[in-house]
Amino acid sequence: MKIGIRSMVFMLVLLLAAGLPACGGDGNGDGQGDPGKISVSASGITGFFGTGTSYVLILTVNPEGSSHNALGVLCEAIDADPFSISAKVVQTPPADGNPCGTLQGDKTFDPDTYDVGFYVIEAGTQTPDRQTMQKATVDGDVTVTAPSFDQWTTP
Repeated sequence: MKIGIRSMVFMLVLLLAAGLPACGGDGNGDGQGDPGKISVSASGITGFFGTGTSYVLILTVNPEGSSHNALGVLCEAIDADPFSISAKVVQTPPADGNPCGTLQGDKTFDPDTYDVGFYVIEAGTQTPDRQTMQKATVDGDVTVTAPSFDQWTTP
């Protein structure tokens, strides 16, 4: 059977229309490597405990370049000054999307690159007081460490 240029172009268009994933950061596992868990660490978070207001550290893992559709989350009450977490495994988000709700267990990520957001937020609100973004490239288990707290930004 002989396939002409038109047939090859038509098949390519059909494959693209079928939604083949684009490379990099969509969380669909189109990267090379092994699936893995993302652990996060942060230290030296100060000024949010003992203020009379409750604060949480929320972490989100999104497809690279996207701030929507968190694929993984973690929520920790800030209960010390300074506050820190060490190698906490990111969790599967609950169906209702509340990062501080009942999480669904350790999340395994496909090999790819992800954006990891660290946010200090007053409990019950949605606007962070301080934040930082890091990258995680999954090829097996990986740990992402936030930079020094004085390098976090105020939105």
